[in-house]
Amino acid sequence: MDGSTEGSRPAPRRRRLRVVAIVVAVLAAVAAVPFAIRANGRSLLSEVRARHAAAGLGTTARDLAAILPRPNPDLQRRFDAAERALVGKLRPFTVRTEEVEEWIVGLRDDPPPSLDAALESIRPVMEPYAAILREERLLLGNPSCLPLNEATPNLPLRVLTSLSWSGVHVSREAAWWLRHAALRAADPGPHLDALDGQRRASFHPASLIDAMGAVAISGDRDRAYVELALVGRLPSERAAKWLAEEPDHLRLGADGLRGERLLFTNAVADGLSDGSIGAEDVLPIRRSTGSPARIMTGLRARSDLWLHGMEDAARLMEMQADAEVRLRGLPGTLDPATAHSWTEDSRPWTLLGGGGVYQSAQGYLYSYRGSAFDGRTTHRMARLVVRTLAFRTEQGRLPASERELRAWLGAAAASMDLGHLDLRIRYENPAAGVLRLAPDMTSLPASFPGLKRAGPMSLFGSAASGKNFRWGPVGIEVHLAR
Repeated sequence: MDGSTEGSRPAPRRRRLRVVAIVVAVLAAVAAVPFAIRANGRSLLSEVRARHAAAGLGTTARDLAAILPRPNPDLQRRFDAAERALVGKLRPFTVRTEEVEEWIVGLRDDPPPSLDAALESIRPVMEPYAAILREERLLLGNPSCLPLNEATPNLPLRVLTSLSWSGVHVSREAAWWLRHAALRAADPGPHLDALDGQRRASFHPASLIDAMGAVAISGDRDRAYVELALVGRLPSERAAKWLAEEPDHLRLGADGLRGERLLFTNAVADGLSDGSIGAEDVLPIRRSTGSPARIMTGLRARSDLWLHGMEDAARLMEMQADAEVRLRGLPGTLDPATAHSWTEDSRPWTLLGGGGVYQSAQGYLYSYRGSAFDGRTTHRMARLVVRTLAFRTEQGRLPASERELRAWLGAAAASMDLGHLDLRIRYENPAAGVLRLAPDMTSLPASFPGLKRAGPMSLFGSAASGKNFRWGPVGIEVHLAR
């Protein structure tokens, strides 16, 4: 009896050991899951970069630096000093835009006195700035200050965030001064030269803000040419050269997306991979302090980013590359439904969906493409306005219909047509003396899937506006009084 009892004791021990071994194996497997998820993200990131390298799209900041023009250090230092002198001094709010527009369309013989006073008040600091704009080799935005001699292929995020184009608002306000100074000068040429130089200096965007700034600057310059035409002071040789310009906005958008991918998204991916950046660097969260709910939100965001951040970065690179090639007029590299599914993630904290550095990547890319697309549309409408004014000068009246305008334009009427990358532009004369050119939003090109979400409304088909001058991607409308 006793022997039998002694002999049976090892069995429970063996069972306990087996249970412990199973529990340990399960725990080890569970513990390995997060590392497997991260490994999958790292692998996907490598695959995406390899595909982009094979397609010639570039994969590093060094690749971008190799195709950007080199800045002239002395010129950039002089420009930075001139720009700093302008901060806080431009676009005085004492000038009423409506009164200036009344003069431009002919409702008043002279501009408001406040315009000349505002122009003169900052002329001493604007003239040196404008003189530098007229020089060759000036660069605006990130290309002017990227540390190109870095030994590593990519730049850290902390370096890049310190390089954002802080002068973009100064550039826009300077364009306001140059535009109005051209209207008031005996010779608008020097001011137009400065606007031309500002546009030229912004032609090599290396980020989202660079490209959007370049599109805006191009639009400011176009408006200067249109307003000079409206007051009958646009020199004919300048008009001819300006009218012949091809829109470059989609290329600007594509270059900006390329820079965003090769600089910023790469930096985020590398930082997530080596642990040098955390959730606070790329997600709109605070450190784990405050209410329990805020603390739990922060913990979940950190967990999501640690697990899925590299996968998100890889997918964002794919979306940026797809948008870039589409803007260049090439076939897309990504099925739009796939991209949409990536941004419909159930995780609230992600680079792609809910609150990352790019907010919603889908909306961000549509808006970005929309900015370039809208700029191109405004460019086309601006030139058609000037051509329509030439019809009015020749015929003594505005065209009675789009058909009449097209017949008069001849070959130039092709600039109104729907194309692979263009909306159709429509002409209307909605009231006596009112000239309007506006996009037909029913003619969205198939080259830009999803663009309708970011596409503007249009003035086309609506009643005449109560404003004397409307300008933008929704249309250009001018109530002519002279």
